[in-house]
Amino acid sequence: MLLSASVRIHYCCLILSENYENRLTGVSGGGVNASFVYAPRGHPDGNRVKGTVGGVTTVYIGGLYEHSGSVHKKYYEGPGGIAAVRDGSSLSYLLQDHLNSTARIVTSSGTIQDTTYYFPFGGKRAGNYNSITAKRYTGQYYEKSLASGNSEDGLYYYGARWYDGKLGRFISADPLVPEPRNPQDWNRYSYVRNNPLKYIDPSGHTARSALDLVRYLRNEIVTIAQEFDLDPLLLAGVVFSENRNDYNWLREKDWTAIFTLHTFGAVEIKNFLAPHLDSNPSLGITEVSLGVAAMMDDPSLVPSNYGEMSFDERRLLQDQIAKGLPKNERQRILNSLSDPVISLQYSAKYLKFLQSYRDYGDNYALWLTEYNRGLSEWDTVLPYGRRFEKYRNNIEHSLYWKEPSPLVCPQQIGCGVWFDQMLYGQLPH
Repeated sequence: MLLSASVRIHYCCLILSENYENRLTGVSGGGVNASFVYAPRGHPDGNRVKGTVGGVTTVYIGGLYEHSGSVHKKYYEGPGGIAAVRDGSSLSYLLQDHLNSTARIVTSSGTIQDTTYYFPFGGKRAGNYNSITAKRYTGQYYEKSLASGNSEDGLYYYGARWYDGKLGRFISADPLVPEPRNPQDWNRYSYVRNNPLKYIDPSGHTARSALDLVRYLRNEIVTIAQEFDLDPLLLAGVVFSENRNDYNWLREKDWTAIFTLHTFGAVEIKNFLAPHLDSNPSLGITEVSLGVAAMMDDPSLVPSNYGEMSFDERRLLQDQIAKGLPKNERQRILNSLSDPVISLQYSAKYLKFLQSYRDYGDNYALWLTEYNRGLSEWDTVLPYGRRFEKYRNNIEHSLYWKEPSPLVCPQQIGCGVWFDQMLYGQLPH
C-alpha cells in the first residue's frame, strides 16, 4: 500500500487533497490554504493531531487540549460532554443542547458570551461563532476558514471525514456501508441517515446504536463489572437491552417512532418527560429507577423482609421511596443518572443486590429479565431477556472488540458487510 498516495478533489471553489485513508490532508483555492496531519489508524488517538490554516498551526491532543502559538486551550469533560474550556486564565462554560451542540457560552460569573442556533443539519441559523471554542454543532470542531466564498459556511471535522453543515453532506464518501439492507446507508455522503434530529455521528462512520454504545463504553463496563465481581457480559447486556429501541444495526423499529415521525425514540422521550410525569422514573443508559437508586445509596431504606415481599409490594415500596425523597436528593440522583459511569455503577450494585436474594448463575437472559422487572415469582424469560439470547454473540463481540489496523478495502462495495461482521459478528435476521 502506498502510504504517500493522495487524491485531489474539486469541491465547490476548493481543491481538496486526501491521503490513502481518505482523510483530508490539504485544502487550497478560494483564498484558502490549509493542511492537516493525523495519528495512524489503530493509534489510541487516531484523529487529527495538527492543523495549519491560513499560516496558523494548531496542535490537538485527545480533543481536550489545543496549542496554537502562545494560545493554550484546555477542555473539561463532564457527564454529557465538554462542560468548560479554559483559554489562558479565562474559564468559560459550554451549555449544550440535546445533540451536544454548543448552544451558549457563559463566563464563570454567568455572563453570556455567545448564543448560537443551528439548522437541523448543522448550518448556522443565528448567532456568532466567536474564538472561545471551535467545538460547535454536535460538539465537533468547526473550521470557519474552510469556506468556499462564504465565511459562514466552513467545514466540520468529524474524525473519519469532514462535513458540510450547510449542505448536510460529508465531503467524501464513507468507506463503509454500515447496513446494506438500509437504503439510506447506500448514500455514502449522507449524514446520519438524513435524520439529524435523532442521531449524531461521533466518528464520521455511522449513527450510534445499542451495540455501538457497548463498544464505546467497553472499558467502563469491564472495570465496573470487575469492581462488583460480575461478568462484564452481564453488565453489557443491561446496556444493550436498555438501548435497543431505535433505528439501529439491529434492524428493529421502535413503536414510539410511529407517533414522533422518527424524530425521537423511546429513550429520548422518556428521559425528557419521565421526571415530570412519573414520581419514580427510570433514566440513564441502564434505565435505573429513582427508587432503586435511592435504595442502593441508602441500604436502610430496604426492609428486612424484602426477599419475602411480593412483586407488587416491591414495586409499591420503590414508588413510595421515590415519592418520599427530599427535592434536592431527588434532583441529585436524577442528575447523576445522566452520567454513563454512575448509571453503570448503580446497575452493577443493583445486580449484586438482586443476587443476594436470588442467583441465576450463568442464565443471563433470566438475569436481565429480573433486572428489568425486579424480583418476581415467575422465573420465566421475557422478551427483554430473549433479546439478549438472540444477540449474545454480537454483544460479546462488541464488548471485547479491539480497534482494527488500517482498512484493507476502502471504497469497495461489500466492505461495509465485512466491517459490520468484524465489529459485531454476523447479526441475526
